[in-house]
Parts: sequence; C-alpha cells; structure tokens
Amino acid sequence: MSDGPGDLEADTTALLLGGWPQVFEQSPIATGIAVDFRYMRANPALCHLFGLRVDEIIGKDARSFLGPTLNAQIPGALEEFRQGERRVHLEGDLSRPDGVFRWVGIDAVLVAGSDRSHVTTLVQATDLTDLHQARTSLAASERRFRRLLTNVSDTVSITDADGNVVFTTGRQTKALGYPEGFWESTHPLDLVHPDDLDRAMGHWQDSLERPGVEISGEVRMRGAHGSWADVVVTGVNLLDDPDVAGIVVTTRNITAIRRAERLSSSQAAVLEMIAGGEPLSDIFERCVELTEDNGVG
Repeated sequence: MSDGPGDLEADTTALLLGGWPQVFEQSPIATGIAVDFRYMRANPALCHLFGLRVDEIIGKDARSFLGPTLNAQIPGALEEFRQGERRVHLEGDLSRPDGVFRWVGIDAVLVAGSDRSHVTTLVQATDLTDLHQARTSLAASERRFRRLLTNVSDTVSITDADGNVVFTTGRQTKALGYPEGFWESTHPLDLVHPDDLDRAMGHWQDSLERPGVEISGEVRMRGAHGSWADVVVTGVNLLDDPDVAGIVVTTRNITAIRRAERLSSSQAAVLEMIAGGEPLSDIFERCVELTEDNGVG
C-alpha cells in the first residue's frame, strides 16, 4: 500500500466514514480525522471552531492549532495510547489566527487503520469557552471571598452537626494563637472554660434546634499560651442549605475590651477608697490585686 497523502486520506476516509460522509460533513460536532497528527478530514463545524478554512487545516499538524495548555497535554495523551487506552480527553486553549480566545474539550479516539504503520485518530472538539470563563470567574470570586475573610478581625468557620470544624478562615491563629490545621484534630468545645461549658453547650443545642436563627453567646476559651480569652461566638445553622451544609460560626476575641472594662472598674474602686479615706494599707492591697488581676505592670 502506498504511503502517499492521497492514499492515506482515501484509506482513512473509507475506514472511518464508510457510507456516512454526509453525516460527517453536516454534524454540528466539530470533528476531524488525523493521521500521525496531520488532519486528513475536517468538517465545517471544526473549521468554524478553529477559525480557518478547510484547506488551511487539511495536511497541517494538528498541534499547530492548539494553545500551550493543550500542547502540554499531548505527551501524556500519547503515553495513555501506548498503555492501551483507546480514548483520551484533553481540555485547554486553541491557537486561532484571529486571536479569539476559545477553550475546548478534545476527545481523541485511537482507530486501528488499514495501514498499521500510521496512528489514526478520530478527533471531536467541544467549545467550552463559556464554561471555562464561568469556572474562572467562580474561582476568582472564591479567592476574593477567602482573602476578604482572612483579613477581617473576626474568625469565620463552618462546622458540621457535631461541631467539628470543616472550614475556617485561618484567623483562629490571631484569635486564640493556634496554628492553621489545629482544628482538624480539636473540637472547639474542648477549649471552653469549665464554668462556661454548660452555657456554651446550651447555645449549641439552641442553634441545632433553630435553623437560620442567629445565636450568640460569650465564653472563655483557652488560648495557645494557656491563658483564657474572652470570646463572643455567633452561630447560624445552615445545615439545610446545600451550598453551605454546615453551621456558620463567627468568633471575635474581646479579651482586650473586657480587660479594659475590668481595669476601669478596679481603678474606680481604688479612687472611691481614696475618696472615702480608707486606710493606706487597704488601698495598697487593692492596688496589688488590681495589678495581679489585670496584668498591669
């Protein structure tokens, strides 16, 4: 059998199209037949997708129409063929002469041609530009959302129905001093002060029983350095929301606020003792207590 281009094209067409050349030509699916990477047939839909005339495609290396993303996948596709796969799927950008961006999915089916010395593939391409742009936009939106949450002072987390943290903005590091990944093996209630635990569990149960309602409470939680932090926790049960499927918990560390309030109250008490003519020894003792209780040095 001759290896001339005309013979290869005739053999390939006969092999793949049989008695259905009109179906091939009229198919809305962009379809081509390539032998050793060179297109032997291309239907109008493929020409339209590539932005080329049929004579600009036939005989040309199929890789020349692909952008960097698709061409980078070619070696892997060839390896799959060598390992016995009959069909491979690629997804990436085209290289159109008019510069119009097109993101496509390409399915290449390896066909055993009449001339076994040549690699023949049936190629079908689908325009995925709108889908790709939607994915890209969604990914960018998610990155912005995560960046926004990461840089707010509050911590935003999502827990499952058992209270296990499945997502967090990472600001727990700032709120309580724990490193990222800490919550993968620690339940938040394990860090609540024993005197506040019953109240915290009551708020949690209330949240489970009242979907969509904002439940807030203030508790003390142990920080990474062993000290107790005053924390306001707000939860909204969105377990039934398929886009969230969890309880959204916002945590704010208000230790500095509470410390300032206690300090102000203690200072006012000392001033009242002075104004009331209390013994200096009592005033001094109260000042020592103020220093110890509020960390004033």
